[in-house]
Amino acid sequence: MHGVIPLILLSTLLASHSVRAESQEKLRDTGLVCAVDMGSNTFKFIIAEINKGEYLQYVDERKTAGVGDDLKATESKTGRKQISDGKVQEIRALLAGFQDQCEQKTHSRKIQGIATAAFREAENGAAISDQLRQQGIEVQILTGEGESAYAYEAATLGKSGFAVADLGSRTTEFVTKTGENYQWAEIHTGYKVAWDDFYEKAGTFGQASSQHLVKLKQMIGEKENQILRNRIELVMIEFGETASYVLGIPQDQIEGKIITRTQVQGKLKDLHAMDAKAFADLKKNFKDAIKVLPRVVLADLILEQTGYDQLRGSNRELNVAIVYQISRGVTH
Repeated sequence: MHGVIPLILLSTLLASHSVRAESQEKLRDTGLVCAVDMGSNTFKFIIAEINKGEYLQYVDERKTAGVGDDLKATESKTGRKQISDGKVQEIRALLAGFQDQCEQKTHSRKIQGIATAAFREAENGAAISDQLRQQGIEVQILTGEGESAYAYEAATLGKSGFAVADLGSRTTEFVTKTGENYQWAEIHTGYKVAWDDFYEKAGTFGQASSQHLVKLKQMIGEKENQILRNRIELVMIEFGETASYVLGIPQDQIEGKIITRTQVQGKLKDLHAMDAKAFADLKKNFKDAIKVLPRVVLADLILEQTGYDQLRGSNRELNVAIVYQISRGVTH
């Protein structure tokens, strides 16, 4: 899917910790806001605020939810693309835990949320949103266009002319902005999809990555790559674990760090050198292998096909946009 969409009213997203919002229109104080990004694999929860022009974040918690896996399993079992009743109850319980934290900090159980690919694909996504609303959680299911725009703003702090890739669990978005328009493409594969299809049962990394690359090259063509080519800089969002792996530094230190293609290829060389036992041990003992291995392969392909010799990594998530929208009077 490709398209050009008008500039939506999203505020600049900043990294976690305290950052001065100097490039923004005047932002009003929000008070504490509880916000959740309900991804297809992981739910990300923050408590944050805008105070005197500064973004301040106090809680950042991430929990595996496995909604995409459940959607796939339910479709296989019933033929219906739905999130199962059991998973809905798990979602509600997980979010209730976030609400407990919210209540401790804000004396309210109200959470603002966004949901991405698995929820927009599910036939019962809207019904689940209604249930969550009754629980005190206002959830907006983002379209592919909306998710692309959120990703762009998170990665670039609102500046035009950059190339952004959002490497999610179920979908990948390529997006750029020229003037007041976004040009975007949604690619229907992500790290969890690739892990299930190629890496989980593969004997070696070389076997898995070669099959993964064949699929990626079928899905990512000239139209997709043209979105990213010849921009100011290439930025990859939701790239924290992968950047940490490539650079060898903690994930909370990678925001904005430059990663060269030489560094990416160095890690790929090490992975290709593993025999079957070493690869099996890596998959068993490296907790972020599911997120990192497919993303390293995809990142190198993007660099190769778009002509960049480096990228800038970002650990930001989309939920920060909710706080900024509230600060600018946008009804979520």
